[in-house]
Amino acid sequence: MPVQVAVKIGEIGRTSRTNVRVNENCFTFDQDSDDFERLVAKTEAIVDAALKEYEPKTTRADPSVYLKLGVKAPQREGWQFRRATGLLALTVHTNCQRRSKPGPLVMELIVFVAKEQSGIRRAITSRIEEASREIDLHLSERPDIAVGEIARTHWAISRARQPEGTTIATPDNATFRQAQHIDAMRATLVQPDEEQAAQTLFVSLNGSTPMGLTIDVGELRQLLGIPNYNFLAQGIFTEFQPPAETSEDVPDSDNQQ
Repeated sequence: MPVQVAVKIGEIGRTSRTNVRVNENCFTFDQDSDDFERLVAKTEAIVDAALKEYEPKTTRADPSVYLKLGVKAPQREGWQFRRATGLLALTVHTNCQRRSKPGPLVMELIVFVAKEQSGIRRAITSRIEEASREIDLHLSERPDIAVGEIARTHWAISRARQPEGTTIATPDNATFRQAQHIDAMRATLVQPDEEQAAQTLFVSLNGSTPMGLTIDVGELRQLLGIPNYNFLAQGIFTEFQPPAETSEDVPDSDNQQ
């Protein structure tokens, strides 16, 4: 009797439409001379060869071999092929095929596999919060480690994605070091101007006499959406020097008419 082997991604209780490509998936089984062990061994050899070439990698969570009862038979009604039920299942399968289609009988065996899980989890809110608490505890035991807001956020998200049970450790990668560098730069730039916490601004409304309004510089900067520091005293303009004025007249040939 011809035997045809199929490998599916999924499980027996759910309809699976994802098949693993199986090369040379057919062989002949002689009910008179071959035994159950040879049938299973040939099937397992075909399955192993197919899984070695298949990507992504899979695992055999269910080691059973199932017998499909007919062409139109639902997947969930497959028989688990074991020594005790092998002959009975084969008999039922033969009778079922005889009733459903003409032509030679074919024994269809199915093996189910599952995709390997990487262990990486989704960084959902609850896991990020849990990771933040673990980081707090870790940093309380390591006062020598300074972690800013950006680096801490990156650490919490990365920690939330790690497999459960992974030992917490300070990240040692380029992204975390870059985040620490940005935090250090940010700390030097966001310092408020202590000498100019409030200033008086004179305004004239509809031609009226100028009135003095005292404003908080920090609040004004926040309202305008600009960093809370003096652009000329800190930041990229710190070393800016305006060009010196010359004491001699210079010919202005560019604006001559």
